[in-house]
Amino acid sequence: MPPASIPLTGTSPQDSSDADRLAAVLARRERQHDLLARFGTSALKSTDIGTLLQEATSLCADGLGAELCKALEWMQDTDGDGTTGGRLLVRAGVGWRPGVVGRRTVGADLASPAGYALRTGEAVISNDLGSESRFRCPDLLAEHGVRSAINVIIRGEGDPFGVLEVDSRQKGRFDAADAAFLQGFANLLGGAIDRARDAAERRRTEALLRENEEQFRSLADLIPQLTWMADAGGAIYWYNQRWYDFTGTKPGETEGWNWRIVHHPDHVDRASDGFFRSIRAEEPWEDTFPLRRHDGEYRWFLSRAVPVRGPGGRILRWLGTNTDVTEQRRAEARVMEAERRLQLALNAARIGAWSWNLDEDRIEADARLREIFDFTAEFPTDRPLRGSDVTGRVHPDDQPHIRQIIETARRERGEYDAEFRILLPSGETRWAVARGIVTDSTPERSPSLIGVTWDTTDRKRAEDRLRVSEERFRSLVEATAAIVWSTSETGRFTAPQPSWSAFTGQSFEELKGTGWIDAIHPDDRPHTAEAWRAARAGRTVYKAEHRLRRHDGVYRDMLVRAVPLLDGNGAVQEWVGVHTDITTRRRAEEALRETEERYRLAAQATNDAIWDWNLSSDRIHWNEAVRTLFGYGEDAAETAAAWWMDHIHPDDQDHVVTGIHAVIDGGGTRWNDEYRFRRADGSYASILDRGFVLRNAIGQPMRMIGAMQDISTRKRAEEELEAARLAAEEANRAKSLFIANMSHELRTPLSAVIGYTEMLEEELADLGVDSMLPDLEKIEANARHLLNLINGVLDISKIEAGKMEVHGEDAGIAELTREVAATVEALVEKKGNRLAVQVAGGLGRMHTDVVKVRQCLFNLLSNAAKFTENGTVTLSVERAAADTGPADGIMAAGEMEAGDMAAAEMAAGDMVIFRVTDTGIGMSPEQVRRLFERFMQADSSTTRRFGGTGLGLAITKAFAEMLGGDIAVETASGKGTSFILRLPADLRHGQAHRHTDPSPVTVDGTAASPSARETILIIDDEQAMRELLARFLHREGFGVALAADGQTGLSIARQIRPRAILLDVMMPRTDGWSVLSLLKAEPDLADIPVIIISSRREKGLALSLGAADYFTKPVDWQRLHRVLSGLCGQAPGTALVLMEADETRALLRAALGRDGWKVREAETEEEAFRRLDTPRPTVILLDPFMDGLDGFAFLKALSRNPDWSGIPVIVMAPQAIGGTEAEELRGRVRDIIPVTEDGSKEMIEELKDAIARLRPASTMMEVAAAATGGTGGTDG
Repeated sequence: MPPASIPLTGTSPQDSSDADRLAAVLARRERQHDLLARFGTSALKSTDIGTLLQEATSLCADGLGAELCKALEWMQDTDGDGTTGGRLLVRAGVGWRPGVVGRRTVGADLASPAGYALRTGEAVISNDLGSESRFRCPDLLAEHGVRSAINVIIRGEGDPFGVLEVDSRQKGRFDAADAAFLQGFANLLGGAIDRARDAAERRRTEALLRENEEQFRSLADLIPQLTWMADAGGAIYWYNQRWYDFTGTKPGETEGWNWRIVHHPDHVDRASDGFFRSIRAEEPWEDTFPLRRHDGEYRWFLSRAVPVRGPGGRILRWLGTNTDVTEQRRAEARVMEAERRLQLALNAARIGAWSWNLDEDRIEADARLREIFDFTAEFPTDRPLRGSDVTGRVHPDDQPHIRQIIETARRERGEYDAEFRILLPSGETRWAVARGIVTDSTPERSPSLIGVTWDTTDRKRAEDRLRVSEERFRSLVEATAAIVWSTSETGRFTAPQPSWSAFTGQSFEELKGTGWIDAIHPDDRPHTAEAWRAARAGRTVYKAEHRLRRHDGVYRDMLVRAVPLLDGNGAVQEWVGVHTDITTRRRAEEALRETEERYRLAAQATNDAIWDWNLSSDRIHWNEAVRTLFGYGEDAAETAAAWWMDHIHPDDQDHVVTGIHAVIDGGGTRWNDEYRFRRADGSYASILDRGFVLRNAIGQPMRMIGAMQDISTRKRAEEELEAARLAAEEANRAKSLFIANMSHELRTPLSAVIGYTEMLEEELADLGVDSMLPDLEKIEANARHLLNLINGVLDISKIEAGKMEVHGEDAGIAELTREVAATVEALVEKKGNRLAVQVAGGLGRMHTDVVKVRQCLFNLLSNAAKFTENGTVTLSVERAAADTGPADGIMAAGEMEAGDMAAAEMAAGDMVIFRVTDTGIGMSPEQVRRLFERFMQADSSTTRRFGGTGLGLAITKAFAEMLGGDIAVETASGKGTSFILRLPADLRHGQAHRHTDPSPVTVDGTAASPSARETILIIDDEQAMRELLARFLHREGFGVALAADGQTGLSIARQIRPRAILLDVMMPRTDGWSVLSLLKAEPDLADIPVIIISSRREKGLALSLGAADYFTKPVDWQRLHRVLSGLCGQAPGTALVLMEADETRALLRAALGRDGWKVREAETEEEAFRRLDTPRPTVILLDPFMDGLDGFAFLKALSRNPDWSGIPVIVMAPQAIGGTEAEELRGRVRDIIPVTEDGSKEMIEELKDAIARLRPASTMMEVAAAATGGTGGTDG
């Protein structure tokens, strides 16, 4: 009976009740069971599927007594609808014609018996295939005459293998028992096939594993990594050859856990613990640590290990590699910062993604997009956005454009790209870019806009800054004074170079290629060309210095630098370079070298002991002079500072130490002192010591450098001079006492003579004896003259003794003047002269010593009458403001040496100005020089011709000063003389004083004059030299301050800070060297240039002490002019500035104004021409490109007008000038100076140099002509 589990389908054979038939059936069943047992045994042994199939078909045919049997294998495939179909291939069989097995197939669908059994899993019994309605008889069965068949499925653990089929050419051959037998065979066959497949797969796997392992071992020895394998517990049992080559170990030394011996001791425990944790967790392991190389060096390795698992997932082994990452770790430090910046840039990109369903108007957006549009506060994150939400945030001006882009993309189903502004709720506007694509609609999906948006505000702002920067750079290149140029990769000019052409005057045709080298100075061309060739060959920075010819033919020193611009492959694309004018710097360097050499020679020439004190080590370095000055041998002068201090006189040490430390500790820089220093022979030298403190950047004192000058001889001379001065003063006092006593003794008998003469005149007149009266009158006149002389001597004596008193009282100025005129009128008219009196209106009254004023006027009028015959003597008076000085051309008495300071200091009250003018003989300069000296007259001939004692003008000058005023003279030989007496209207507002010795100081009136450019201080004890220097400085346009001794000069220098000082050396009390040292020791005065003028040749000493220059007498006036011009700039004039930029005009106005220039400005052509005549400018500074004025037409108009054609023009252009413009300017302007935006110092210096070349130096002939204009004589 067939197993109940096997469903049977078909027609059953007819029942036979025949016993024989039953016996046959039983025998057949037994035979079938034997065959099943036999196949079961074979199936357990065989692993070849083909053998199993063939044996199974043979035994099945035998067991069922069938002519045909076959095993069909299901060849699966997948139909288009996703269902599994395929064909059934005949893999084995018996009874079939050749060509069937292995080639023929049967359908695997339900239409065939085999397909039905495969699909349903049921046994199919067909005893009459010809009449079977369920199935279509396969062609294969029809070809072999098959009438009945049994089909059962062959199945194992997985998918069915196929179908086992037995066929017979007879009808009704099979029943359910046969089907059960065949199904049993199929089941045995399915299990055998599974085992065979497993065995085959195992063999393939093992073969593949062996092959892979061989390949792995071969490959492991080729790769650069150190490779190893460990068992499941982590013990290493294999290394590749590179491990042994690197570590220097041998097989067996590092297997197991012995690999620890080549690990760095600081890292081995960490590496072991990490590997153990990975083994326990059965997870891949990775670590980085150093391993010791065979030479002892540790190198870093990245070690990785992964578990190798078996079919069940069990770990079989660990496979690991060690990769040398030493260089990588070194590079990591270099790229770490770059990675950090990249990460920051990515985070800052603010890219948001979104999808817009167009049909539903729903936008799914990520958090970044919501942040960009600032939806985070207004819309919950789970709420979809609508199109209007997004477009509503677009700037109103950009919304039409965005809508158009969206509609176009939706209509054309294309990509879109838009940049727009977002207007946030806060009012802030930001820029963004959106890019994406439109997706087509499908039955399942609506059309959508899918894209991304990112914030580009920073980029937009950067683009704006870049645009501004590019404009600024372009403007800078155009305006810079440097020459910017570029060449091709070969180093040749292939394009115009505007700034090069503007400077050199070369056209592009002249400079292209290598024509530029023609503008280089011939002597500089070889090294310039060689440096250029070397730079191009090595693709290195080109740097050179040479002289470059300017368009006017002048060579300028240039520093040139150029760099190659490389492409991504390192090839040169072009060269970019710049020429910088270093002429000014080069001159400064040369001047510095000359100065250093001059100071070195000065140090040698002065024979001063130069010292350099290192304050940190307390050591002093001495020069050779310490031996020659003080007699110390080479080893005797110690470097310790204590040695120097020990040799200072004990009485001087305290003030020296106190003074020098006050400077060092108090932050000062200059120190000077006088003390006594012990020589090697034990004697003491008088020393003038001067030092300068050098400090570091934070003000700490580091060194002190100075010079010790032996002034012993000078000190002795000063002592002798002081003794002589005291003796002279004593003699002067004795003289004054004698004069006073003698005057008294002489006046007594003279009074008797005069008295008795008057009595005799009266008595003889009464007696009528007229013949004797003339003789008596002569006696009286001469006696009175002698009395006047004695009174004058007595007045001088009182003045010198300081006993002359001033008594103030009120007086009408007009009345006083007329009274004096009436008194002297007869005297004036004696020589045929006429007295003219000019009294201005509104004079008012004055408070003064009327007696002394009257005496001053008497003296001046009598002088005028004495030296004038048949002429006119004029007395005039006026009232003026206190600061009104003498008229131009009037020289103050002795350069107003005494009293001018008093008048200048009077801040309130008017001045009364008396002027006495004659048409007499006048005076020469030499006579004027001695005019106010006591007992001095013009010359002996004047004395013989006109008489006089020479005291009148001296007394007048002294009285004027006592009354707070001054006296000046204007004269020329043969042209008469004019005395100007200036007195304060109120003596109490002035500074009237008792007259002592004539004041040795004055500030010349021109110092306060607006036309005076600078004030020069003259310190000289010789009055003649002061006056001569003052005349020269007046002619040069300087103001003058005068001092007759050193102490007074220092006082004036502190008060007025002169522009420069002319200093004599040989002066009493404080000599010029001491004055110079004191000037340089005071911070406020140290920078004032000092020019020494001496009769001795001591230039080295002067320069070493800080003098700016040195002159010996007689003075070289032309060189003095050049030196003063260099220190103070050229004499001022009027500059007409025609510039458009306000900043440039202000800069020029300030720079020229500091040098005393009057600056006039114009912004239009009409205004410029109007400025040319009021007054005529000294120089014109022109911007030819300014708005409102055609610079080139203006220059042509200048050249056509003879009154203007000689005015020099300097072009100051804010942009480069080249080509035809430069050619048109050539010959019409004196110079072309580039204007820089920052008004650089170099631009101003170049302008001053250009102006200095315009005006030739004045000659001393002009000064001499003015100085010898002549002055008439007077008896004083």
